[in-house]
Amino acid sequence: MSSIKGDMISLSKTRAVGVRDLKLFLDYAERGVKSLAAAVTVSGLDDFESPFEEAVGKAVRDSGYEVHAQVGCSGYRIDLAVVHPNKPGKYLLGVECDGASYHSAFCARERDKLRQSVLEGLGWKLHRIWSTEWWHNPRAELAKVTQKIAQCLAEDSDQDESPEGLSTLHIEDAEQPDEAIYESLDSDIDATVAHFSEWKSSLPALPSEAFDKASSKPIIIKVIEEITAIESPVSLAQVTRRICGQFNISRATQRISASVLQLAKKAQIHIDARHQQVFFWSTANQLSDFLIFRKHSVACKRRPEDICPDEVANAAFAVLKTNISMAEEDLLRHTAQCFGFSRVGQNVAAAVQDGLNHLYTTGRAESENGKVSLP
Repeated sequence: MSSIKGDMISLSKTRAVGVRDLKLFLDYAERGVKSLAAAVTVSGLDDFESPFEEAVGKAVRDSGYEVHAQVGCSGYRIDLAVVHPNKPGKYLLGVECDGASYHSAFCARERDKLRQSVLEGLGWKLHRIWSTEWWHNPRAELAKVTQKIAQCLAEDSDQDESPEGLSTLHIEDAEQPDEAIYESLDSDIDATVAHFSEWKSSLPALPSEAFDKASSKPIIIKVIEEITAIESPVSLAQVTRRICGQFNISRATQRISASVLQLAKKAQIHIDARHQQVFFWSTANQLSDFLIFRKHSVACKRRPEDICPDEVANAAFAVLKTNISMAEEDLLRHTAQCFGFSRVGQNVAAAVQDGLNHLYTTGRAESENGKVSLP
């Protein structure tokens, strides 16, 4: 029995052999002998094999993604691997950088077809860049890579949100708020709690094709303002999903999210881009005066990644005030409970850790040797 999976362990921040072996062992326990061919080793974050690879890797990093060079082993080594932004122990996309001579090498192409099929069978998603096309138009080739990354992110999100299946129900139960958890909150903590209110549309549903029409822009801006007025601080992702529901759009794609963000810039709200996700606030003053956190019922809930780090930091500060000092692991768990999460899964842990980091950077708490205390 294990509470963690192999892809929850990141090798990018440690060279410890024991950590690497534990990751490989968990991978083997989950996937059997197939995992042996996929045993991941990272030669080095900047161990590029050519100036071409280095140029591509730097461009992808400048686009905001973490990139590892020469990942894998033996003949299955991948030139560049893009780290999943929300799951540090998992690679989102492999980028293959091929020189001009590869075009004319029939044997190499045939051999690589087999190699690619093996890697894809092991779960890798691959994107290939030719050196001639890169040097001719690097901006266009980079756009293809970032588009592929966005597509992989959307597909990964869809898998996390698949509506049916026993395994999905188990995961949802593990990371949805449990109202009974609130009953155990200390009374001093409860004094800083407010109830989360969810926006309900007063407009009739609109057809999906209406989203891109110019006549719909004022409607979308008004909806953004209404959602923000009720749910602030609210994530761009949450607002996008709400608007998709308004327009009968089945999936919140990267394109729709970008459109919502552009229209939000015309709305009477404050856009906060300090964190990994963009959040909307009613006003800039609300951001500076925000000292509470909000609990919600199972019928009216938020995903952990949709909770603003400022709000998580407020909950952590409230917990810390009642304890003065505590282990960061305990603080993380108790903070998660403030939002009704009885189990700290990967998404909950990542969201709460973002909030704790914000607590430290704002000087409201100090962390040393795994212990957190008030300054």
